[in-house]
Amino acid sequence: RLKDRSRSTSLRNGSPNRPMMDWHRYFTYDATTGEIRWKIRGRSEFKDQRTWTKFNKEYANNVAGYKGPDGYIQVRLNYKLHSAHRIIWEMHNGPIPEGMRIDHESMDTANNRLDNLRLATAIQNSGNSRARKTNKCGVKGICKHQDGGYAAYIGIDGKTKYLGLRATPEEAHELYKAAAIERFGEYARF
Repeated sequence: RLKDRSRSTSLRNGSPNRPMMDWHRYFTYDATTGEIRWKIRGRSEFKDQRTWTKFNKEYANNVAGYKGPDGYIQVRLNYKLHSAHRIIWEMHNGPIPEGMRIDHESMDTANNRLDNLRLATAIQNSGNSRARKTNKCGVKGICKHQDGGYAAYIGIDGKTKYLGLRATPEEAHELYKAAAIERFGEYARF
């Protein structure tokens, strides 16, 4: 593992205009675990013999990266942080189209197996999320209403849309589910 003592930065979506790197030059991919491993690197990639020897001795064939505070696996390469899920996607599918993100279908951000990664728009990606930690009902899309009952809401274009008030959390959640399916399609998460 690489140790990074600098402050962590979330790189889920990266920069849309960055050129794609030849990731196969640096990493191998393990399809059973979803991990990438450092390849043995050539002497010409390092400023001196000592640094080259140290890298290959400490890192070659070992799992690359570390779990960041946001749960995503991050890899430092050439003094820049990269998200492992983006590296893996590009290793197998080519460049990520502008405006697209890589979504973890299972919502497990450390699970970078190819069958768990899919292209998504920002809206689709937001649909595949859990209830917020501040949600006191424990159910996504609803909250206890001040007048009694439960209100259902959904986020649309940066605004909160009120869906209705129901007597029980289950009834209110049904309102949210219907709106989420309409809004997010197969990316809807309840």
